[in-house]
Amino acid sequence: MKGVELNLVRKRFYQPGVERLDCTSPALLVLLRAPDTKAEIRLHPGRPSSATTVAYLPAGSSAWIHTSDSSSCRWLRLNIASDAFDDGGLPAELLTGSSARLYPKDHDLVICADLMSRECECNGGRSSRYLESLVAAILLLLAESPNAESDRPQTGGLAPWQFKRATDAMRDGIGGRIDIADIASEVRTSPSHFRRAFKRTTGLTPQAWISKLRIDRAQELMLGSDLSLAEVTTQVGFSDQSHLTRRFRQVTGMSPSEWRRRQPRP
Repeated sequence: MKGVELNLVRKRFYQPGVERLDCTSPALLVLLRAPDTKAEIRLHPGRPSSATTVAYLPAGSSAWIHTSDSSSCRWLRLNIASDAFDDGGLPAELLTGSSARLYPKDHDLVICADLMSRECECNGGRSSRYLESLVAAILLLLAESPNAESDRPQTGGLAPWQFKRATDAMRDGIGGRIDIADIASEVRTSPSHFRRAFKRTTGLTPQAWISKLRIDRAQELMLGSDLSLAEVTTQVGFSDQSHLTRRFRQVTGMSPSEWRRRQPRP
């Protein structure tokens, strides 16, 4: 369909975790989960969303795939270009508004999404008209779904732009020392207020969030490289290897070496 790019994504979570998705253009996100998979889409990583599987994300926004167990997840992402609304393309009124929105589970919508995923996986599948009709159907179902949950900041929490700027700064500084006072200044608030608002938004203190980012990055390096634990420690900003091991065990229940041995290597 004109102006719409459809992507099917698979990710294996080796432990409970969060996958951040950033949108440079408007997008529809549909989580395709197996019956035994405990996963959902969140507009804030620490805010439960009633097992939501569908979200609309405006340009410049983010969402998180949150899973509370180790499992494989699949999701469909429909990126919508500006020309999708011209010359008989998608009607703009289907996706009006500048806030991210979550939608309640809709049986017909999930069926369409599953059909789209099968079509994407099929090498010599049906004609493109079939896929376009599924895209059109899912957009119409999404527009007609009532009671969308908008991305309103929690009382006392960070505004979406503050949360994005703060977590981007944390991620960018993961290899060294991260100063909470500097981040608070970046989002135009005091350090004490920032700590309270961040915990209100995510359920975690800023330091706990940073520690989780470091552990996630350490896991990526251990899984995708032959770096020693000492080298991994340096790259993810822990003061020494014992500090990494202590934090890693708190998050995963095992040491970095044990976790690494248990992972399937590519």
